[in-house]
Amino acid sequence: MEPTLLNQDHLGPTWLAFLFVIGLGYLAFVRISFPSYVPLLQDGLLNYRLARQEIRESPILGKKGLVWMIPFAFAMWVLIAWICIGQFTSIGLDESFLITISLVLGGAYLIKILTIRLVEVLLGAEYGLEEYVFNVIYFIELSAIIAFPALVLMCFGPAWLVSPLLFFVLGVIAIFSVLRWWRGVTGALRNQAPWYYIILYLCALEFLPMLVLSKLILNCLQ
Repeated sequence: MEPTLLNQDHLGPTWLAFLFVIGLGYLAFVRISFPSYVPLLQDGLLNYRLARQEIRESPILGKKGLVWMIPFAFAMWVLIAWICIGQFTSIGLDESFLITISLVLGGAYLIKILTIRLVEVLLGAEYGLEEYVFNVIYFIELSAIIAFPALVLMCFGPAWLVSPLLFFVLGVIAIFSVLRWWRGVTGALRNQAPWYYIILYLCALEFLPMLVLSKLILNCLQ
């Protein structure tokens, strides 16, 4: 019998309810404290020309709403990964996996951002990388916001909803990943980045980690 989130003892409904209430309060706090975040969220998807203009006007860390939403997005991504492991593998889930997932995801994205900054320094040119950093953070947050109600239903709704909702969330993440890559390539070309820099970055920090992760998942399923 495959494990599901609904029958695990180490992360019970009370703990999850507490987490989701905090998450909902956090969303309300960001919405009220940083009213410019919602227009940025909309422009980033629907009117990217305005979003690019805002990126050029101020640094990423200067966009306080975007920065404040990182903890919320990180918590939701850890929970998504935890549910995926419970649904698609036979690994016994416990608290150590939450810590492991947090370290892996946090480390992966920290390495990604630091590498982008290092490339900027080594090349002595921006090549649209500031825009790319924005898109990395933006799509992480947007997917977490969209996934939030689905995660609530996965954890507290009927068991038959878990798999379809999980595939919906993974589909959203896949679509946003492709869109982020597309914007990264077009942004780099717009800033006259050489093709071999673009291909090297995509292979080293986008495709290779996904292949390694897929291999690990397949090994767990065997």
